[in-house]
Order: sequence, then structure tokens, then C-alpha cells
Amino acid sequence: MSIREINEQNVAADVEEVQKRLPAGSVAAVVCEREELLGAYARRLRKAGVALRRLPLCLTAETLDKTEADADVRMVVAVGGNTAADCAKYLGKRWGVPVFAAVGSPCALRVLDPYCLLWSGGIWRCVAGAAPCAAALLQEGVTATDNQLPAAFGDIVATAVHLFDLEATERAAGRTLPADLRERVFDIIYAALEQAAQGGRHDPKTAAVLAQAALDLAALSQQKTVLLHGGAESCARTAHMLFSYESRPPLLHGETAFLFGAVLARMYRAFADAPNVFMPPPDNNLRAEKLSEFLGWRETAAVRAASGRLSSSALTAYRLHEYRDELGGLAADVCKLFEEAKRPFRRLYADDGFGCKGVLDESDVRTVAALAPDTFAVAPSALALMRALGFLERYLP
Repeated sequence: MSIREINEQNVAADVEEVQKRLPAGSVAAVVCEREELLGAYARRLRKAGVALRRLPLCLTAETLDKTEADADVRMVVAVGGNTAADCAKYLGKRWGVPVFAAVGSPCALRVLDPYCLLWSGGIWRCVAGAAPCAAALLQEGVTATDNQLPAAFGDIVATAVHLFDLEATERAAGRTLPADLRERVFDIIYAALEQAAQGGRHDPKTAAVLAQAALDLAALSQQKTVLLHGGAESCARTAHMLFSYESRPPLLHGETAFLFGAVLARMYRAFADAPNVFMPPPDNNLRAEKLSEFLGWRETAAVRAASGRLSSSALTAYRLHEYRDELGGLAADVCKLFEEAKRPFRRLYADDGFGCKGVLDESDVRTVAALAPDTFAVAPSALALMRALGFLERYLP
């Protein structure tokens, strides 16, 4: 099945899809990231007979829990990208109504994800949401604000790291991936890379191409959620927690995912090439202390997060060693991709990436990589396997 065929199964025309799923006379609650995205789209919805109720954009669970739906609200429509979709998915789950994503932002990799990321109690929480019934690019066009292009591009390229996460976890469990999945993922990423390199930040087409690539990957990720929630995702979220706790301004999520993806690509290659030797087991007590010290977690939450989750480390280590050639080849391909993507990534910034210099130092990278597997357990990753097998203990601060 081609990428386009997969996309057609999951992505429908925007206004027509909303109209089809709403009973006559009902209301769609709309969450919008930016006012300029809503104008023409709202007019088309109203012309199609869809009444609208505007909702404020919010990503805190406490505020969203206080937002009540009118009796005639039958759908939540997210207009924008990941941020609007996360808010809409949480409300859709609470109210028991379907969610539709009208994509007007290139940062759209997770709009079809069944989870939503919310800020709650000082921690980014991934909670079950109402997965959108469909998503489509806005006919009015996709626009990008400051740093959204590199953030979107970073999210897309980091998917290659998550592909390795999926390959490693499947091999460790004695399973294999569909033979053509790797080719599909790399085809989408390289198409986005080519547009980023040729069009750059000054080409209006770049935002639309990146948004379409994000939706294509989102469609694939409905089959394999770990394509969205792998090691680079965990590191980006953990870095956000660290920066927030230390009152440091963070980068956008996709920017951080790209920076850590480049690091993880090299770590994964070394992990795949490592000999099958005994490593000391993780010190969960120490890990719990570090979660409290560097991320500000409460002691009880830190202890739960640091608990071991691997049932048979010996069998896992054996299988990973057995398939080291396959894993090493994929890790090499991911490293090559990041080397090719570094220059286009920098040139999507108005300052050619100068502002990214010095954001992360070696201590940040080591701390985040060591603690990331403990902060995010929605899906497994190669980083989580490295943690369980003792390979990350050397990075603990």
C-alpha cells in the first residue's frame, strides 16, 4: 500500500468531513492556534451550515477540566497543529465527542496521535485523548510563525530515530517490522529534507510540504505509535522539564527533538555495535533521587517512575546481540540522515541556527539522556532498553 493510499484512508476533506459527521443544527467547538488561520475556514464552515463555538487554547489539565461543553456541541475542531490538536483531543475525550484536525501549521506530526500532552503539576503528562476521526490540510493554506519551520522539520527527521526505537524493541521481543516500513518512513523524511534544502525558510511552499510530510508520517504512526513516542520524544520532553525546573527558556519541542535525535543516532549506533558483555543493573534508588533533584519530581512519583520494567534482561540482551547487524545498519542510515539534515535545519532559522548554539551543554545532554526513559512510559524505545541493560548508568549526573 502506498503512502498516498494510507493517507486517503485516514485523512478526509476538511469542511466536507466536518459537515458529514455533524447532525443538522449541531455545534462544533473550535480550538484555534492563531486567529489568521480561522477566518476563511470559519466562513466556509458556517456556509456549510456548521455553527461554531470558540474555545480558548489551553494546555493545562486543570483549566481544561473546568471547560464545559454546550448541550448541542457534537464535535471539537482543532485548527492549527499539534498544540490545538492536544487541547481538542483532551476535550473530546472528556465530552465524548469526535475530534477533527484542520491542519494549518507545519508542526502537525502528532495531530492523529491517540494521546495528548498536557502540562500538569510541573510535568508534561501524556494522557489518553480522543484520537481525531480525520485530519486534512486547510485549503486556505499552511502558515508558520517564528521557528515553526525548524521545529516541524526537526520533528519529522527525529522520526527516523523512533524507527530505530521500534526496530530494536520489536527485535528484543522476538518480532520483526513490516519489510517496507523503513522505506516508507525514509521516503517521507527525505522528501521533506529536499524541500527544506531547496526552498528554505523564504519559500512559502516549504510550510505546506512539511505539514503534508507530518500528516503522512502521522498516518503511518496510527499503525505504530512508537514512531511518535520514541527516544528523541522522551529526551525533548525531559529537557523541557529540566529547563522549566531551572527557569531556563526552552526551545520548541521539534527543535529539541532534532538536537537530541542527532545525539541518540550516534548512541544507538554504538549500542548496536557493543559486545555482548555484562553491564551492572540500573540503580533505581539513585535514579529516583536524580528525578527529584533535576526535574523537581515528588519522591513518590520519582520512585514509581524509576522502577524497572524489563522482565527478562538476559533474553533481551541476547536477542539484540543476535540482530546487531540489522540494527547497526539501520543506525548507520539514521546517522547519515542527520548529517545531511543538519545544514537544512540550521538554514530554516532567520539567524541560520545561531540561537541554538549553547542551548544544550554536555551536562544537559548526559542528564536528559540518562533520565528520559524514566519520564515517559507510553511506548518503549531503544533508550529504554539501554537503561534496562545498564548502558545509561555512566551518564547519570
